[in-house]
Amino acid sequence: MDRKDKVQKIIENSLQNHNRTQREFSIFGKMFYLQQHFHGEVEVQDVISKVEKMMPPHLFDEVDMIIVDDFDFLRERELEALYKDGAIYLTPFLYSDHDVIENIVHEVSHSIEERLGRLIYGDGKLRKEFQTKRDTLARHLDAHDYDTSGLDFQDVEYDLAFDEFLHKEVGYANLRNFTDGIFHRPYAATSIREYWAAGFEDYFIGEASEVARLSPVLFNIIEEVVSYED
Repeated sequence: MDRKDKVQKIIENSLQNHNRTQREFSIFGKMFYLQQHFHGEVEVQDVISKVEKMMPPHLFDEVDMIIVDDFDFLRERELEALYKDGAIYLTPFLYSDHDVIENIVHEVSHSIEERLGRLIYGDGKLRKEFQTKRDTLARHLDAHDYDTSGLDFQDVEYDLAFDEFLHKEVGYANLRNFTDGIFHRPYAATSIREYWAAGFEDYFIGEASEVARLSPVLFNIIEEVVSYED
C-alpha cells in the first residue's frame, strides 16, 4: 500500500469512527438523534442516504424527529419501533442498516395515516380487499382444523385476541405458509393498518411489482400517496 492509499485508509477509518460516535444526524431536515448508539454494525449516514433516495420528502411531513433509545414502552410491548406524536422511536437493538431502514419506512407509513387517512381508507376499497383476504385465510385455517370460532375475521381493527391467536395458536412460522400468496407478510393479516404498513414497506424496500400483483387496491393507493400534493 503506497502513501496515498494509506492516507485514504486513515481518512476512511476516521470518518467511520466519527459516525459511530456522532449522536445527531439529519434526515429530510428532521433530527435523527441517538440517545443510545445501535448495538449492531449500523452506519446511520448510509441509512439516511438510502431512505432519502427511496422516498419523496413529503412522506416525512408528519415526522418531526427520530430518536434511538432503550425505551420502556418499546420493551414492554416487545416493539422495535413506534410512531407517536410526531416522533419515530427506535430501539438500539437493531443490527444492520436494513433493519433500521425497514423500521423507519414502516413507521413512516403509520405517520401518513394521520394526514392522508381519508385517501387511504375513505372509499372503503382497501377495507374490502383486506376483508377478502381475511376470508381466504379463515378458510385455510378451518381446513387445517384450527378453531376460529369466536374470532371475527371481518373486523379490520387490531384485536388482541385475534393477534394472540395468530401468534400463539397458529404461530408465525405456520402462518407464513397460510398467508403466502395472500398477504405480503404474516403480520399484515393482523389489522388493516398493518396491512397498509406492510404493503407500503414492501413497495419501497421489497418488490413494488409484487405489491401490485398481490394487492392491486393497496398498490394504487400507495401510488396516490407517493404522488400526493397538498
